[in-house]
Amino acid sequence: MAVAGAAAFCLATLGVVAPCAAQADTTVRGGACQPGQGITVIVGFPSTNQSWTSEDGWTVDVRCAPGAWGSIYDAFQGAGFVMGNSSSAVTVIDGVNPATLFGWEGYWELYTSTADGYADGAPGTSWAFSQDLASAEPSVGQAYLFRAIDTWDCMLLDYYGPDYADEMDDPSICEVAPTLENLGLMGGGSVVPGEPSSRYGAADAGLAAAWLGSQLAANGDVIVNGDGTTDWGTTIDAVIALASAGVGGDQIAATAQKLSTSGTAYVGTPDVLRSSWPSVAKMALGLEVAGFDPTAFSGGRDLIADLMSVLNADGSFGDSNVYQQVGFNQALAMFALTRTDGGVPTRATAWLLNQQCTDPSSSNAGSFGWPSGCASADLDSTSLVIQALKAAGVPSSDPAVIGAENWLASQQDDVTGGFLSYGGTNANSTGLAAQALNGDASVTGPAMKYIGGLQITCDWVKGHAQTLTTGDIGAIAYAPDRFDFVTAQGVQAALTQTRMATAQAVLGLGGPDFGTVSANGVKSDLPIASCSLPVTPPPSGGENPSAPAMSETPATPGNVSTGGTVSHAGGWVWLAPIAMILGAGLLRRSAIR
Repeated sequence: MAVAGAAAFCLATLGVVAPCAAQADTTVRGGACQPGQGITVIVGFPSTNQSWTSEDGWTVDVRCAPGAWGSIYDAFQGAGFVMGNSSSAVTVIDGVNPATLFGWEGYWELYTSTADGYADGAPGTSWAFSQDLASAEPSVGQAYLFRAIDTWDCMLLDYYGPDYADEMDDPSICEVAPTLENLGLMGGGSVVPGEPSSRYGAADAGLAAAWLGSQLAANGDVIVNGDGTTDWGTTIDAVIALASAGVGGDQIAATAQKLSTSGTAYVGTPDVLRSSWPSVAKMALGLEVAGFDPTAFSGGRDLIADLMSVLNADGSFGDSNVYQQVGFNQALAMFALTRTDGGVPTRATAWLLNQQCTDPSSSNAGSFGWPSGCASADLDSTSLVIQALKAAGVPSSDPAVIGAENWLASQQDDVTGGFLSYGGTNANSTGLAAQALNGDASVTGPAMKYIGGLQITCDWVKGHAQTLTTGDIGAIAYAPDRFDFVTAQGVQAALTQTRMATAQAVLGLGGPDFGTVSANGVKSDLPIASCSLPVTPPPSGGENPSAPAMSETPATPGNVSTGGTVSHAGGWVWLAPIAMILGAGLLRRSAIR
């Protein structure tokens, strides 16, 4: 329901009887909890993507989170709002980031109702500024409001009171509206809760592979870094991803040809084998997956023979180096060797088993680390090791495999379905973990939906036509906050990270494991995304009437994305720009770069 200008709006259509109040361009949807039913959560979205003032209006989304909740953050999540992946760092709600709309001062500001969910003060004073999002336990019957603000002045006015108004240009922009009275929350009014939004959905492995394929084809069948150098590690990841998705056979062959003639650019010269063996192992595996012979590498070099030449008597490879002789790299070598006539030497398998954390008192019991040890448990390493042990013939019933799988499953986030690694959930680690635990639908189902929530779709392109194109469809962002960054700034702004994330996320979308993935029998072509963008008539006298319109409307609240307002106990909810900057520096390693 929208009301323009200073016209009054009533909430009769919300199922309540409430006074009319003058509001500007206000759209209210959804509704509050009945008394005692749960916690009412409200988000006030700005109606424009320009600098906000009170005249520009709101889209107000009112929902009920039934029952009791452990924190305010949890209540918003429970009502279906997409709040990001951290209870103390929420820069985005349902695809809207104030820092993107308003510049670096934009943030989400949190308020709580003044009396048991029903205002007892005058309109305009019925909300109290709140500083505590993560740890405060909300009370049933209470109401909470997030609103997007474009200036810290509002926060300071709310915190310091009316005296601060003397220092502000226009204190009126900080008035909290609509009030509880205007929302029909006074006197126990209630309405049917709105439909929850969801950022999670089925991921499309084929479209992800198609996007990777387009990245290869556009750069001479390899992945090229921003400085013009070839990223051979991610190129190999892309080949394996296409094979996992079962598409792009022609592109796989073209890229594998480039890999097979790459000389020493990635694998190094034979005299440095004792340190370059992880790259040799990954190159050999990539060629095998593509159906090429690693024993007939560039210049007649035999990569399998190279790998075996640095296998030590204890089963490890290369020089003694705690950051090189790790389960992750050992697994790559074993994947390459398991496809040869000689298979994996038993001493290599035994060495790998000895790297497992077996201390029953450790919370990391069953894991494999980087480097080895209970104190350095690593989700990615454990994911690869589980598959490498099975590929080498260790049965699934072996206690080492069961222990590793149990530890890995324990790292899944119950709310999002993503796997926790490197300080939060991310697509790369979730893809590897879901691949390792394939067959357990209770684990892989939520993981696939998590990955799906990070994938660029046609709907996202339509909602972000200023930054996204149909050529971006299928790409998978690294993590929820990076998804917001990519949709706001464009895929090119985080291209290296998005390529790596997409290549490894695909592995967790129901394809084969590392031990069996192969380009043999895959479809030769890549899928083509079907996406019709809206077309609007040009201005009178304009040219090119058939050109797609570039929408200037921000993402519709209720769609997907994540990130967050930073909201600390005892602190202010205003650090969104800092969270974005820090997030930009987090690049996950590609298996072997």
